[in-house]
Amino acid sequence: MVVGLDVEWRPHIIRSMSNKSATLQLCIDCKCLIVQLFYVDYIPVSLKNFLMDPNFTFVGVEVGDDIAKLRNEYGLICRKHADVREAAKNKWPGRFRRPGLKDLAVEVAGLHMKKPRH
Repeated sequence: MVVGLDVEWRPHIIRSMSNKSATLQLCIDCKCLIVQLFYVDYIPVSLKNFLMDPNFTFVGVEVGDDIAKLRNEYGLICRKHADVREAAKNKWPGRFRRPGLKDLAVEVAGLHMKKPRH
């Protein structure tokens, strides 16, 4: 099963540095779970097991970076993941240079999504 994964954090004042991840977003179909990592005292075992389950593939744009951040900051391991940007570039060479999720949604799936900037 495919699970959308994204991690958010506040930008650091120094560009070369990164703040700790604040939220983990997981989506399957129209259902999303947002875990406010910044406010939890511990990571539930059920979440750790879910991320390690080989029946789930976690996808996103540059998802490998998000997964590395989760591993480094919280010790969370995602067993399987795939970068949708790289998959699109491999499937359609020359069509995309550096597409974002919004671009891929329109071009690949015909889905128009709004991403508010707040």
